[in-house]
Amino acid sequence: MAVPDPALLEHLATSRFLTGAEASVGSGERRSAFLGAGLEFAAHRDYREGDDTRHLDARLLARLGEPYVRQYAIERQLPIAIVVDASGSMRHGTPDKFATALALAQVFAFIGLAGGDRVEIGLFADGQLHWSPRLSGANQAEWAFGWLAGQDAKGSTPFSAALRLAAAHVPRRSQLVLISDWWDEDAEAALTLLGAGGHRILAVNIHAPDEIDPAPAGEGRMRLREIESGEEIEMAIDQDAVAAYRRLLSTWSDSLRKACLHWQGLYFHISSAVNVEHFFLRDLRAAGVIS
Repeated sequence: MAVPDPALLEHLATSRFLTGAEASVGSGERRSAFLGAGLEFAAHRDYREGDDTRHLDARLLARLGEPYVRQYAIERQLPIAIVVDASGSMRHGTPDKFATALALAQVFAFIGLAGGDRVEIGLFADGQLHWSPRLSGANQAEWAFGWLAGQDAKGSTPFSAALRLAAAHVPRRSQLVLISDWWDEDAEAALTLLGAGGHRILAVNIHAPDEIDPAPAGEGRMRLREIESGEEIEMAIDQDAVAAYRRLLSTWSDSLRKACLHWQGLYFHISSAVNVEHFFLRDLRAAGVIS
């Protein structure tokens, strides 16, 4: 698997996530909701016994006769967790859905690292969510690219299981980037769990071109094999069947979008043949996901 296009990374070198998740970890470049010993003045509060007297505002004390403490904004990092579905179904398609998912994860990781945030990547395969180390700094991008390039897709556990494992692992109010084909009937419930935990959700639904539009495969009786289970079925494909499939896919996609929007999240349904450069520079910027 190749590293991202250097020209694309150059365009994104000054980008950062804009989705409203909370900067709550480490020491970074984002103004957080926390107040304490920082550099930028934020507010006054009443002096309390035990406070460091060096933070008393001498001018207010002289003018009002009451002690007030100066508080400063603390700059922290946004915790970003990128969770990639590495189950067997992601190996379907031309282009391969899993290869596209990894390519997107590489670029998302770069944006987080270059923007001064903390990035963690989880790969879900064989029922286990395998986490990278927690990474900070643009100099860690090459390591993230290599770690992702060494992954494979296998197993058949639903992606909703990965989301429940992630909910127990990541800090509250994290930025979550969730990349999957979302063939999972429990996906909406898992998204609700994440949204209720205060996380900001960015869900990317990747389907192969023939999953989005099976019409080019033609009509007639076909033998289809389920990738994860290996089970084969024979069925008749005609115009009515294709139309019914399209309606079901559209309905399912809309339900996932509504589940994300309910928690102020965002949802993108894309082809595995997506133009990665356009997706980041045009679509995500237009949606206010990145700067």
